Amino acid sequence: MGSRRRGAILPPVALSVIALVVTAMMTVPVFSQSATAIAIRDIEKQTLAPGGSTNVTVTITNNVAQPLSLDEDIPEGWSLTRVSDDADAYKPSTNKWVWFSVGAGETKTVIYRLTVPDNASEGDYSIVGRISNASGVIDAVKGDDIITVVQDILHITITTDKTEYTTGDIMLANITIANPTEETKHVLFNWWVTVPSKGFYTAPLATTPMTLPPSYNTTLTYTITVGYWGADNFGAVFCVALTNQTTNKIISSDATFWNYNPATRKKKVNVESIVKEIRRAIR
Repeated sequence: MGSRRRGAILPPVALSVIALVVTAMMTVPVFSQSATAIAIRDIEKQTLAPGGSTNVTVTITNNVAQPLSLDEDIPEGWSLTRVSDDADAYKPSTNKWVWFSVGAGETKTVIYRLTVPDNASEGDYSIVGRISNASGVIDAVKGDDIITVVQDILHITITTDKTEYTTGDIMLANITIANPTEETKHVLFNWWVTVPSKGFYTAPLATTPMTLPPSYNTTLTYTITVGYWGADNFGAVFCVALTNQTTNKIISSDATFWNYNPATRKKKVNVESIVKEIRRAIR
C-alpha cells in the first residue's frame, strides 16, 4: 500500500519552513533537462478487488532522435506481466523498458498487466514512472497513477450454455451483474460481439444505463436462436463490461468464446446480418 506522509506543525516557525522545503526536495523529481519526450499513462481499471488485474498503457511521444528508457515503480508485492511493446531490452527486476534509438516524432506504446495480491489491503496504491535518455531523467510519466483496492466491488460475468453451435440450436447467454457494496451504483452496461476471423469485426449488442441497488445480484438469461449464419465456420467472442457513466472507465469486464458450425453449406452470409439477428433476440 502506498505510504502516506503526514505533516506536523512544529515550533518555531522557522523549523517548520525548513521541514517543508526538505520534504519538497525529497518528493519532487529533479530532471536533468527540458522534456525532449513525454509519457502518458492510462489505467484501464482504476478500482480493483484483491486478486484483480488491469491493463496499463504508457504512450511515449519522442521529440528528438535519442535512446529512451521507461521505468515503472509499481506497488510492493504486485505482479507485472508484459502484454505488448517493441522495446529492445527489458529488465524485469526494475520494470525497465529500453529502446536503443528512437526517431524524432516517433511514438512508443507499452502495455502491461498489473495484478493485485490476494492479500492486499484496501486503499489507494500509486504507480510512479519516469522516462530517461543517455543524459538522465527527462520527465515523470503523467496521467493515471492511482489504483484503489476495495474488498467489495461491482462485477459482471458472461457465459454461454456451451461452446459449439449449429443452425437451429438455442444459445443461452447468461450475464450476472452484482453490486456487493452498501451503496447504490449508477453504471453503464455494455455488451458487444467480436468475430476475429472477419477482420476482428466488432459490433455493440446493447448499451444501457443501470442503477444497481445495494446487495444487487442478478443473472439475466438471453435466448438466441442460431440461424443460418453462413457456409463458413467461425468463432466469436461475447464481451460485457460495466463502465463509469461519466468517464467510461471500465469497472468490471468479462468475455466468453463460442463457435458456429453450419449444418449445411449454402450461400455466404455477411456478419452484419448475424449481428442484427442477435440484437433482435436479446431485446
